[in-house]
Amino acid sequence: MTTPSGAISFENIRSEFGRPQSNNSLSNYYSGGPALGAPLANVPSSGQISMSQLKSTAKVSANGDRVNIASYVNSGESIVFFSNGTIYSNTTSVAGLRVPSGRTGATSIIIGHTVNGKGGNGGNGQPVTDNGNSAPAPTGSAGDGSGGGGAISIESSCFVDNNSNVSGGGGGGGGGSSFGGTTANTGNGITCTTTTLKGITTNTNGSTSFMIGTGGAAGGAGAAISNGSSGSAGGGGHATNFANGNRSAVSAGTQCTSNSSYFNGRIIKMVSNQGNFSNTTGGPGGSVGNAGTGRGATTGNVSYPTISDNNNSTSSSPVNGNGDASSGGNSGYSYFGYNTHAITVHGIGSDSGSKSGNFS
Repeated sequence: MTTPSGAISFENIRSEFGRPQSNNSLSNYYSGGPALGAPLANVPSSGQISMSQLKSTAKVSANGDRVNIASYVNSGESIVFFSNGTIYSNTTSVAGLRVPSGRTGATSIIIGHTVNGKGGNGGNGQPVTDNGNSAPAPTGSAGDGSGGGGAISIESSCFVDNNSNVSGGGGGGGGGSSFGGTTANTGNGITCTTTTLKGITTNTNGSTSFMIGTGGAAGGAGAAISNGSSGSAGGGGHATNFANGNRSAVSAGTQCTSNSSYFNGRIIKMVSNQGNFSNTTGGPGGSVGNAGTGRGATTGNVSYPTISDNNNSTSSSPVNGNGDASSGGNSGYSYFGYNTHAITVHGIGSDSGSKSGNFS
């Protein structure tokens, strides 16, 4: 509720600012006095004060998602705003607390509770191909983490007194780089005997080629009271992590007649879309007010849980194809517009208080 813009009574003033009916006087309503509870530019702090100077003025307390001063007063009305609980935002495109542009009424905001922007989303992991008999390889790109949202946006002249913590949302982590690798045929020392129609017998060693691949892991969500979401794991391949259940025999090869348990020229493929090995992991999201972490491209050898087949095994392969690097998202702003619009009222300067994240 706001005091009237026209005829105003002492009861209007008392009701708005909550002073008792008895033993009350206008001296309680000075700027910074016990009734207003904060400096307010259009009300004197001492000397002569009249009821007319308290017209079109509101005292408001609020908390929650995306608090906008314009929800309580018109642009020409004055307001003393107090947080009475945590203020945050559920979207990175809108600040948790906003003083909109175009305001001509006096504005004072008193912060006694945490104000946070929303955390940025993590980047998606780079996908990996899984096509037929071809070796898995990275494809597409690793997603960058998204920037965190802002905590307070000040777009008109405003007195600020921060007695708590104001923080931009943490930036999202960058998605993980993909990996594809193949090993050369490895003999297992098993003799495979083959007899042709002409009676020619050929002895060869049983052998297996392993084709390995993994998509990049998702980047982590940026932190805030209202967190961002984690990115998605890199697409392609099987939906589960490396395990016996997600390997496939691309080619069974030629069965060894001397030992039917082994094969010559066997090809085993194992692909996962969850990059949790070596540097295929995603980057962590930033803590409140901090940027997310990116990831470098996969290079060199990648280690993974040992995969065995046909009496052969492998647990490390050189990278096949081009892994992709990613960047973490920037932190959100703690304040936007403070340097431009924060004011001094009756000799008392604004105070940005404890804050983390970008500041302007």
